Amino acid sequence: MRVFFPARFFFPGVPLTSPRDSVDLPMDSVPEERIKAALELIDRYGAAAGEWRKQWVIDQVLRTLLHDGKKYSKWVARWQKNAQATLENVLEGDMKEDAELYSVWETGIPPM
Repeated sequence: MRVFFPARFFFPGVPLTSPRDSVDLPMDSVPEERIKAALELIDRYGAAAGEWRKQWVIDQVLRTLLHDGKKYSKWVARWQKNAQATLENVLEGDMKEDAELYSVWETGIPPM
């Protein structure tokens, strides 16, 4: 199954530039208990107020689904590379130099 995590999901207003912004996650091989745990995280914390708290939920769901530090690190590295490339294509002038700053994966802050 192909799951799309386009840069525009994290950067509203930035258009999706190519299919390279998607990531193959082998959802068929993800045990049902991990999927349930990810959905429980969303159900329990998804309505937390604040962007940083929502980013924490997204990060925790990703960690739960991938369940492997190497897969997680690889996914984050690919996301950062794709986000930076997308932003470099869209941003102009001085802002183009800041593309790297805006394409850093954030782990967020846990809800209280």
